Amino acid sequence: MTYYHMAPVLEQDIQKTMPHGLAHVVISRWQRTANPATGLADLAAAVKADKEAARALAAVRNLHLPDGLDLSADNETIEARAQALAAKFEQKEMLGMSYQHMMDAADKEGIRSAEVFELQLRKIAKAAESDDEELLAEGIAGIKGRLKEKKWWKRQLYKFLYRAFEAVMRECGMVHRRAGLYISSEAFKRFEQRKLKARAFFEQAEAICEETGESFVLAELWEHSMANPAIRRMELMTRMRGFDEISRVHGHYGCMVTLTCPSRFHKKLSKNSADNPKFDGSTPRDGADYLQKVWTQIRANLGRAGIRIYGFRVAEPHHDATPHWHLLLFMEQAHKEAFRRVVAKYGCRSDREELGLNYFETDKERTAEARRRQEAILRESGKKISLAQLKAAMKTEDEFWENYSFRFWQKSRASARVDFKDIDPAKGCAAAYLAKYVSKNIDGLTNSGESMGDDDEAEPGTSAAETAKRVGAWASQWGIRQFQQIGGVPVTLYRELRRVHVDAEDSLLYRAVHAADQGDWGKFVALLGGEDYAFVKRADLPLALYKEETDERNQYGEEKAAILRGVVELETGEYLISREKEWILKYGGSAAAWTRANNCTKISEADLAAVSDTITYKIPSTPEEIEQTLAACEEIDDLPNWDILPDESWDFDLDLYGFDGEEQGKGRLKKSRSRQDKIIAAAREAADAARQKSLDIWKFKDYMRRLDGLRMVKPLTDDTPVIKQQRRQRYQPRPRVWTVDDVLARGKELLAKIGEELEKLD
Repeated sequence: MTYYHMAPVLEQDIQKTMPHGLAHVVISRWQRTANPATGLADLAAAVKADKEAARALAAVRNLHLPDGLDLSADNETIEARAQALAAKFEQKEMLGMSYQHMMDAADKEGIRSAEVFELQLRKIAKAAESDDEELLAEGIAGIKGRLKEKKWWKRQLYKFLYRAFEAVMRECGMVHRRAGLYISSEAFKRFEQRKLKARAFFEQAEAICEETGESFVLAELWEHSMANPAIRRMELMTRMRGFDEISRVHGHYGCMVTLTCPSRFHKKLSKNSADNPKFDGSTPRDGADYLQKVWTQIRANLGRAGIRIYGFRVAEPHHDATPHWHLLLFMEQAHKEAFRRVVAKYGCRSDREELGLNYFETDKERTAEARRRQEAILRESGKKISLAQLKAAMKTEDEFWENYSFRFWQKSRASARVDFKDIDPAKGCAAAYLAKYVSKNIDGLTNSGESMGDDDEAEPGTSAAETAKRVGAWASQWGIRQFQQIGGVPVTLYRELRRVHVDAEDSLLYRAVHAADQGDWGKFVALLGGEDYAFVKRADLPLALYKEETDERNQYGEEKAAILRGVVELETGEYLISREKEWILKYGGSAAAWTRANNCTKISEADLAAVSDTITYKIPSTPEEIEQTLAACEEIDDLPNWDILPDESWDFDLDLYGFDGEEQGKGRLKKSRSRQDKIIAAAREAADAARQKSLDIWKFKDYMRRLDGLRMVKPLTDDTPVIKQQRRQRYQPRPRVWTVDDVLARGKELLAKIGEELEKLD
């Protein structure tokens, strides 16, 4: 048996071009390909291994990384590069460079400026339409301010390097069902380390309301928020069930639509995980952008045709990380065929030849092709055929789909790109059709806490509860939104009304509160949607979010968003306040605002000086807000930075691929887990101490408030009214209970009336 060795020139090139860990992966993969464990090795296997290694080298060289960075860059290198880029763009602004040229320069550094600055570009476009110079200046300042900031560049460089690394791992064949399902093992480990880091932070961080003295550990709030996978899954199922009930009442047509990317987006074949010869190097992010573009075209065409829809969309990965969509949609029965034509038209437009669909998008393209064929026939046979005859045998896109029959659609090749499945009410509710995909993308569990079964994309016998974590890591890695509601009432109204409890009253606002409190999404939509139900437009809703405007601006000179406080009924002006308290988040060795308290003295200045730095955040209640909180916590020195994997961290993962040094790798892995356990134990101990300290402080503050309530600020004979300082609000809430100040004020009024009556008697 012949044993092949990698050419020294190739090995040196790999070691020089790639980071240490990735070079290990590529070289070991070459050995396995050129010298298989079974069968005799031949020259063809060695040639195949050389081609795979060359492809990996080309993938690394084509990354166009920012100057001074490579895939093995450590934290210090990235921080130094971020500092240099911030100084570079500050100089560009001083030289008078426009924001367009600065964005072009940022694109050369690996930044998708059109995507990153989407909000600022919208402000600029709106300002151009309305001639609002202040809004224009704000949008430009937001772009330039970020390009001049070191922290912003650091986050962008991390994101760019992580995605570039994952793209190379995917190119090297490390992302598929037989290696790393949905995401490479290295990227998945980094994601799990971030979750450990977040958990340690939540255990030590404390949310405090200084007005009431209430205190909660952030980990406790997380358990009861939408960030909890179980709560998130149940809410999604509740909303889907509500839409299903509405469709049954009104007799709407329901269907499941699956949208898939063309073959060029897929790195691996689904049957045997072999390399796809049509793959063009597209990343999962490119695939997500493609699907979003197709859906935008579909929604625009449906809107022009007057076809209204509502439902849900779920994005999930194929085994090689290529995204695809599952949509549960409802519409009027009369629009069934027109809806299918629109979806099939745009879903199959790209690379339609591989689906066996031959037509031309426009009549201009058809005429050009007919003229080319006419000239070819005339040149070869001397016959002249009219353009009208040639065009009669050709079809434009609209002509093709106008008469297309979907009767046997699932048997056609086009069903691999766009698939339709009618919802049969006799077989069960519509939510059951999408429940599997929802659960697979959250935690892989049913409402009873059991596994939903095996994952179809994984190896047989692999539970979806195990692969759900990798799906979450995949979505976080590539910045893909997993769930989206289409049509219907905004879910924020539903969530805000579930935060309040009111007694029964005969008004729309209070009926909506009770519907939300009962978890009846169908009734909630019916109350707010009126005759149009789920087809209602957002602008026609009778309820709106009540927000307080603020004059504050962020570090980039942009106006801060209005603060959400509750819900208001637009017709009557009646409102409900769902967020009355102001919360701050404190982190550190002393989670509370004060270090000690006693029953006879006030808090001393020394105590205040001993308090650790306070970090103020908005309390995260959604996965997106938690991601933002974690990003803000990256600069906390007390937390170890686990986002950067040192070279040695590669070594204890090599056994995943069957490399040598398995025992050594297990030892290092055990050591790493021991370190993580110590960190988690220390965090839990600190959290328990902070919780007890916060409880003691709350008792003291409650005692002091009671004493203050008994103290008379002014004599009863003083006619000067006591003005209570209140937070600036658009609508002033009614007092819920009588306070001590209210009783004293009422007593003053009664004494005054008694005095007047006595004077009359005299």
